[in-house]
Amino acid sequence: VSLVITNYDGKDILARCLPQVISYAQSGDCIDEVVLVENGSRDGSHEFVLKEFPSVKIVLIDQNRGFAPGANAGFRAARNQAVLLLSNDMVPGEGCVERLLPHLRDPRVFAVTARQLDGDGNIYLGVNGLSVKWGVPRAQWGFHPRPEQEPRQAVTHFGGGISLYNRDHLLALGGFDEELLVPFYIEDDDLFYRAWKRGFTVVYEPRACVYHYHEHPAAIAHRYDRRMRWRIEQKNRFIYVWKNVHDRKMFTAHLLRTCIQLLLPRFRYHVALADALKHRQRVLQKRREERQASQRTDVEVVEAIRAHIPWDSAS
Repeated sequence: VSLVITNYDGKDILARCLPQVISYAQSGDCIDEVVLVENGSRDGSHEFVLKEFPSVKIVLIDQNRGFAPGANAGFRAARNQAVLLLSNDMVPGEGCVERLLPHLRDPRVFAVTARQLDGDGNIYLGVNGLSVKWGVPRAQWGFHPRPEQEPRQAVTHFGGGISLYNRDHLLALGGFDEELLVPFYIEDDDLFYRAWKRGFTVVYEPRACVYHYHEHPAAIAHRYDRRMRWRIEQKNRFIYVWKNVHDRKMFTAHLLRTCIQLLLPRFRYHVALADALKHRQRVLQKRREERQASQRTDVEVVEAIRAHIPWDSAS
């Protein structure tokens, strides 16, 4: 397994988490490569890692363009077919990769994720189904008290911060959309929904866990105010739907909601829509490409995920 970490001005959190990640990698037989993508950091992260962790392979990007370009650069640099993508403020729990890896033996599996715990070991995030609101497929997230209450199951998607991928499958899909879904948000929804439409499956393995510290001072919440984060997310959600939702009823519902929202005095919604429309020609081109490549309809994807299909390939 190749382990890929993306970083931007995260020297302090790397100093805390990277030693644990390296120790975890060296304690088992699965991870034989650690790749750090330096997304244009200016805080000395590159020099720190080069000095303290010479075994880490560093990929340098001259400027920070967001999560998707950095993650894709890491995938291209990785030498193994199984690639674990990890946020720089995460540390794998005991046996994490060993529990994730068997799922990739099934060629239908695009990626598999673990449950997230906070730094104190409390449940941080879990997966709990799929909803379709006004034509937009969205993951439902929930908090679950014990791993045994969550079966291994097929899910719509999970946050890109912790995920083990079949590298060949990901590169065949072009990776995260670094052209349209930048600088952040919705790129994981887009990637995994495209994977489902192409005939793959996304799996959640609750027996594997990671610890998520959420202490990176350069994290999105510290660098963008709430209004700008909402604007970027909404713009990217428009693009995600326009690219990937091809079912007539679902797409009509989305257009109807958009028209209703435009009648309301919500200036930021209008601005987000205008931001998305700036990319309309490229979005329409990608929409045609995705429609041609799809092997499942939107309805088939939604039905498969809502069924919470137990996934026993790793039993």
